[in-house]
Amino acid sequence: MAGLRFGLCLGAAFVLSALAILGAVLGPATQTGLFERALLSTVNREAVQADEAQLRAFARETMAYLRGEKPAWEPSLSFAVPEAFSEHMREVRGWVAAAPWVFAVGGVLAAMLLAFVWRLGGLSRRGCAAGMLLAMGLIAAALLWALADFDSLWMVLHRLLIPGGIVPAGEPVMQLFPLELFFSYAGPVALATGLHLALVAFCLYALAHISTKDR
Repeated sequence: MAGLRFGLCLGAAFVLSALAILGAVLGPATQTGLFERALLSTVNREAVQADEAQLRAFARETMAYLRGEKPAWEPSLSFAVPEAFSEHMREVRGWVAAAPWVFAVGGVLAAMLLAFVWRLGGLSRRGCAAGMLLAMGLIAAALLWALADFDSLWMVLHRLLIPGGIVPAGEPVMQLFPLELFFSYAGPVALATGLHLALVAFCLYALAHISTKDR
């Protein structure tokens, strides 16, 4: 019985931690203000022939499209956007649209696991800790991979998640998305991840304390 409780808590904590990390990435990634600042601080304006106002307009257009507020992505640029990159944007928009379903299904699954283990005798603190550590370990492994060979990680992620929208680095539109732009999100994502995981840990600890106290 103890082993089953451990496994169920591990699974629930892993799912909740994964959702917390996903939210920590998705939140900043879909904020217009952050994207504007990232564009203004990293993009070579001469290379893309755009001034500050045009970059801000590009940020608003792009975020509105990704969040589903606009049916089409219609940026005003000095060059043509390849169809492959438009497909890339459609696929990214699709993942953003799917996120609420991922949160809903994941939340229900975690709740069912926790409810079941509650009836078995209360939550296992060790199982909850192991689940959270497993999720954080996978993120740490991805970060180490990024430090060792960011390009390969980036390509693998694109081939797995956005296979229809891989665009050569030499395309002008890629000048709007330099690697430095993505690196600029490290601070907000790290802060959000820490806060989200702390909330998950607090809730699991509280549930474990209550469930065992009531026995």
